[in-house]
Amino acid sequence: LLAQAAAAQSQGDLDRAEPVYRAIIAAEKRNADAHNLLGTLLAQRGDLEDAVKSIRRAVSITPSFPEAFFNLGIVHRRRGDLDSAIAAYRRATGLREEYADAWNNLGNALADAGRMEEAALSYRRAIAARSGFPEAYGNLAGALVSLGEVDDAISTLRKSLTINPDQIDAILTLGDLQRRTGRYDHAADSFRHILKRSPALVIAHVALIEVSREKARSEAGETDKPDLSAALDAAENLISTLDDIPDGYFHRAIIHAEAYDAAAAQTDLETCLRLDPTDRMGASLSLSILLEQPAPTIAPHGYVETLFDTHAEHFDTWLADALSYTVPTSMARDLADPANEFRGGVVCDLGCGTGLCVVALKKALAGQENRTVTQAIGVDLSGRMLA
Repeated sequence: LLAQAAAAQSQGDLDRAEPVYRAIIAAEKRNADAHNLLGTLLAQRGDLEDAVKSIRRAVSITPSFPEAFFNLGIVHRRRGDLDSAIAAYRRATGLREEYADAWNNLGNALADAGRMEEAALSYRRAIAARSGFPEAYGNLAGALVSLGEVDDAISTLRKSLTINPDQIDAILTLGDLQRRTGRYDHAADSFRHILKRSPALVIAHVALIEVSREKARSEAGETDKPDLSAALDAAENLISTLDDIPDGYFHRAIIHAEAYDAAAAQTDLETCLRLDPTDRMGASLSLSILLEQPAPTIAPHGYVETLFDTHAEHFDTWLADALSYTVPTSMARDLADPANEFRGGVVCDLGCGTGLCVVALKKALAGQENRTVTQAIGVDLSGRMLA
């Protein structure tokens, strides 16, 4: 029965699997496997608090259960309780030293907590446990970049690509690091390599345009006019490949503007707006600057959504570290003050971003009796912020 329920769960049939798990637990209260699997199912449903209780029950029955500690770490991280996630992953790796997925997830939790040196060590342990582990290589490269070890990050990505040369994300990251370190020709080669395999991948087209512009400006210096012909060729290649989207026209408009061809830039920006009335590229803003007209009173909805979607992956670090953003912790501290009448319950965060406020609030309320966040609802223009 347990295997059948697990199969149903793996196929997404949670309604069929859950009653079976509960029936098994009712008959065998100390069935650790059933408690563990029920916990993972509850996590899939978004019931993270009950998921924690169920998996904790599993490890209380069988303390030497690395998979359950691994699952507990996943749920704690989703709850925003990084300390508990880290502790759970450490238990999993302590019980099974070669548990590559647990080492990788431990690295992710440590990275979320800003402990990059420890994260890098964990990713290295994951790679040592499973040499062909592209995700761990990619995560290690990200940690090394955060530590300022860009050359080591490039070397790490190259090793990953020898294992699996078809990793588009890894090649994109490699190209970006090559661009950031002034290796413009290598970066351009990386992006062209992607486009040979995926000619319709817009992000690779745009990356090639940007690195070509950057190389031209670098070679021209501050006095000479940059030769933007390579960037223009890259933009026109994007337009010829995908002429029904605004991206190529927008980037060609920027190149025309840099070359002081205002009429051509205006034509391309107007084409952007015709192809995309939501204006996710912000063409109306660029057009107002080009024509020296008053800017729109508010930024276009599509542009705002796209802007925050683009920054979603690193938004937390950018706010907390780069901008020293303290609103979530300050707000949580005030709400958690015993003198405050706030009692928790269902919390709705409008413009929630990635959820920093709720994470901070849960931490601040930890240990306070009858004061907890039972449900968190986030609303944001950016879908990737909520992912």
